[in-house]
Amino acid sequence: MIQREQAEKILKTVLAASTADETQVILRSEDLSQTRFNNNWIHQHLFRETYSVEIKVVDQNRVGMATVNDLDEAALKKGVADALHNASFVKANPNLVPMPEAKPVLEIDGINQNTLNLSDMDRADLVASMIDVAKENSVDASGSFANELSVLAVANSKGVMTYHAGNNLRIRSIMANGLQTGYSEAMSTDVEAIDFVAVAKDALWKSKLKAEESITLDLGSYDTIFEPQAVADLLRFPGYIAFNGQSLADGRSFMAKAMGQKIFDEKVTVIDDAYEPRHVPMPFDAEGMPKEKVVIIDQGVAKGVVYDHASAFRAGKETTGHATAGRRGGASPGHLIIAPGNSSIEEMIKQTKRGVYVTRFHYTHCPEPMQIIATGTTRDGTFLIEDGEIVARLKNLRFTDSMLRVFANVDSLSQEQFLVKDWWFTFTMLVPAMKIKDFTFTGNTTF
Repeated sequence: MIQREQAEKILKTVLAASTADETQVILRSEDLSQTRFNNNWIHQHLFRETYSVEIKVVDQNRVGMATVNDLDEAALKKGVADALHNASFVKANPNLVPMPEAKPVLEIDGINQNTLNLSDMDRADLVASMIDVAKENSVDASGSFANELSVLAVANSKGVMTYHAGNNLRIRSIMANGLQTGYSEAMSTDVEAIDFVAVAKDALWKSKLKAEESITLDLGSYDTIFEPQAVADLLRFPGYIAFNGQSLADGRSFMAKAMGQKIFDEKVTVIDDAYEPRHVPMPFDAEGMPKEKVVIIDQGVAKGVVYDHASAFRAGKETTGHATAGRRGGASPGHLIIAPGNSSIEEMIKQTKRGVYVTRFHYTHCPEPMQIIATGTTRDGTFLIEDGEIVARLKNLRFTDSMLRVFANVDSLSQEQFLVKDWWFTFTMLVPAMKIKDFTFTGNTTF
């Protein structure tokens, strides 16, 4: 791990080497310990250490960028020279927003010692406990266990100098019972907060239940129960498309016409809060600006969006600390949370006359962004519910529905929230399980 003193030395080296009017540098490092397993044995057990330094210069209103993966002084100075060279080819932008001035940032201790001290053998033993569940039940276990220690440090020529280190881990498990599969996952900053055997058993029941055959469901709209990882995929679409200030200003977001109006069911409250202790905390963004808690949907009513420095400047507002780095840049929520309800998955099933149970989705997309019409297929545990019980395993289904309609049709939310990622790893979210009325399925698969 890159310590604060070393990080600041790297950032200052870049700033000192730049002759541009403004310079920003973002240092990232990742120490990743990962174990992958398949067919009930560990086939990959690795450690990987990566670094990147993203350099952005603004010279005479021309922007140039370069990224280097070597931390020695010569490589950093070459990166600055490359960024300046790239800027020389760019047309000047007279409307360019100046880089932000430094603001106070709350220090957060993001290192969990239980997770930090996890050894390679500890990781192997935890995975072995999951494989034992599979062997005892004559199924095949596959999946991965990732333990990540990351550093983000940001500085600019206007006084910004920030540093944060944090760790988290994620376990994913697929149990295969012949052609029938079940999936489960867990994520936390503390390894002691995860029951690895319980994760394995959660995937197990989905692979074993009604495993004799899968039936084809008549297409149409059904009351549907979604596990948290499926909820994360549904929230992902408004998250990256609609919940940011630039989309609002450009009129590319449904929020542009909905602010102050009820658009979701009143049971739905969505916030972005980087300081929620059950999340993966992060006190500042890719511009070194302090993160703020933002209420996006309050009991179904559209209340706000997140901003980076530029989109906030143009809107006459203050940044909320939600700048992102890289090729796309711009503002994005990073710590989405859906407030819990008062139900449970078991109660949702019991209260369903006829419906569908969805474990997770695969390869989701959004072909129509204004109405957030999304599509994708279910995977690893899709079931038919009748009279309050799961009665059959279903062949996987394709959904096509508007997320505006979906979140307006919420029937119930679980009291328990879960830390999960969407299928694309766009966001980490803290969300409950959810039951939606009349969710639309438009296609069947053959498996």
